[in-house]
Amino acid sequence: MNKTLLSTTATALLLISTSVKADGPNIKFYGGAQAGGTFSKTNFKIDSHLNAGGLPVALIDQKLKQDTGDKFFIGGIFSGVRLLFGNFFTGFEAEANWDGMNIKIKAPIQGTGEAWRLELKRRYQLIPSIVMGWKMNEQTALYGKLGAGISKFTLAVDRGARNENVRSRTVVHFVPAIGAEYELNQNSALRLEVSGEIASRPIKGDSQDPVNPIAVNQVSKARYSAISVKVGALFKI
Repeated sequence: MNKTLLSTTATALLLISTSVKADGPNIKFYGGAQAGGTFSKTNFKIDSHLNAGGLPVALIDQKLKQDTGDKFFIGGIFSGVRLLFGNFFTGFEAEANWDGMNIKIKAPIQGTGEAWRLELKRRYQLIPSIVMGWKMNEQTALYGKLGAGISKFTLAVDRGARNENVRSRTVVHFVPAIGAEYELNQNSALRLEVSGEIASRPIKGDSQDPVNPIAVNQVSKARYSAISVKVGALFKI
């Protein structure tokens, strides 16, 4: 009985090993381009404390808190590698995006009513991602991505005639995405992807009055989140 069980188990393991070795993962490299639009929400905060003779003047503290929404173009390139196990696939993808972000607000500061202008721009975005997906049929596939969006932002504050210092900071967002692909032929495909940018640390900009640097102690913050919809074309190698 035991010998028969051992023999059967050994035969099953041998068959599985042979099947995996014969089939193995099919490795595919690919690259492409994409373009679309981004819908964003940004929360701006400023906490500015004016000083007189080096001492704080509590009565003229200035604060700002305002939310704003915006939409703009986004485009970029991507490349990756996939391991296909039958209908299931996994792999790694990296993308570089540039967008038309130029988010501006103008609002009065609490305390003095002075109108300040804030501007948030992004220089670039790099997203390394892990990809997992499933081929529904010969032409259609669904996939998901878990990525880290590394962005360089510029945050500027303008207090009327006194331009505050501009600060650039690198911020990392969590970027999940879902998408669908449709194969045109063996070497090319189209895809539609929806991604989000969430859970980042605030984009900060410490600035001073250029005329009288010791007169202003200010911290500017912007917390940015967004949803992007992109259409792309990929080419397999």
